[in-house]
Amino acid sequence: MAMNRRSALKWGLSACSSAWACGQAPQALALTSPGKSTQEVLQALVNDPQRPVTGVAIRLRVAQKTLISAQAGWAHLGAAHPRDSAPLVADSLFRIASISKVAVALIQARLHEAGKLNWDADLSGLLNHPKFEKVPITPRLLLTHRSGLRDSDTWPQFHAQGLADVLKLTATWSEHPPGAKFAYCNLGFVVLATAMERACGERFDAIAKRWLFDPLRMKARFHPSGLDAHSKAHLATLYRMRQGQWVAQVDAREGPWTTVPDIEPGLNAAAFSPQGGLRIGMEDLMSLGQCLWDRGRWDGQSFISEATMQEMFRPQWQWSPLSDEDTDDGLFRSWGLGLQRFTDQRDAKGGDRLHRLGGWQAVGHLGLAYGLYSGMLVQPRREGHPGWSLAYAISGTSVPESQARGQHSSFTVWEETLLGTMLDRLIDEGIART
Repeated sequence: MAMNRRSALKWGLSACSSAWACGQAPQALALTSPGKSTQEVLQALVNDPQRPVTGVAIRLRVAQKTLISAQAGWAHLGAAHPRDSAPLVADSLFRIASISKVAVALIQARLHEAGKLNWDADLSGLLNHPKFEKVPITPRLLLTHRSGLRDSDTWPQFHAQGLADVLKLTATWSEHPPGAKFAYCNLGFVVLATAMERACGERFDAIAKRWLFDPLRMKARFHPSGLDAHSKAHLATLYRMRQGQWVAQVDAREGPWTTVPDIEPGLNAAAFSPQGGLRIGMEDLMSLGQCLWDRGRWDGQSFISEATMQEMFRPQWQWSPLSDEDTDDGLFRSWGLGLQRFTDQRDAKGGDRLHRLGGWQAVGHLGLAYGLYSGMLVQPRREGHPGWSLAYAISGTSVPESQARGQHSSFTVWEETLLGTMLDRLIDEGIART
């Protein structure tokens, strides 16, 4: 069975013993009432008696001006909570899940411009669809989830043949030829990172550092072992609630740091989790957003050409009501090159509407894994409009998504609350909807 953003990491909840864990949730949270400060909204999410979260952080900018920078809750829960717990702070980092794919897309954009790996390069030396061997699979198809690959129950093991072994499996491939259908696929980004290694002759972590992290002065890394000491000390643990207790899912402070296996570059980049393993803080996340907002410019200089950025923003796939393609319960409506396009749609399937009143569109990406929900959304600047960028991270959630559905979209109620809080601020600032 193919997996998408929502189903890839199942909750697997058994019968619950806690009202927090499985009490019947009310239809809506009264968290966006007039008069509440941003900090009060965040703290209400943490303290909610029905659907609490462990921690939450948000950022909002108009052009280069920060309007909101706030966090609440906990980065780590100690055994004698709250006495020995660590709060979320401005420097906290998160395993940010599928927003990692934006970083991969920006790296690919730079490699494309450098002549190292074209958007439309034939990757047949690495993989072919077994039923359509003459149809090339390209970085463009991988970035837009149209390669014919699909996620199965088997993930590449962290050894030299791990990726090749999975690519041989029938379950890894759809019945459609490359380019024919959209099907959200994490495995495609492991393939793309491996193709980058072949093109550059070095490991993916070194590629990311050279082509993205160092130029943007980011501390983020695709593997926790590469973080500096300060960043490791501020890495948030991700949680889910089980039987009324918070249970660490990843980056628990008690656990040892793993190391990256010694694999020849170009064989298997799965150990770096390019599909979702980026550890990044909110300020670095906003740096990625600023690169999108400024159409490829960074710190006054061209980082990626505006023409290349426009190609990334351009719709490469759009959902049709007549289509049977994967929409993740109505959330996926359009895709650029490695970027989800939020099109302000709402219908019986749900939709990608960002605000209860409608009228807001953006590019960016969402993340969901190990109890975390995250988002980075951007409206790039244009003539007559300053543009904006926002980001959020929820570090631990207490109920499955089916018990936290939003009211006007396919987002969760937690995400609708955060997006509503930030977009309401834009309305207050007189920023025109887009």
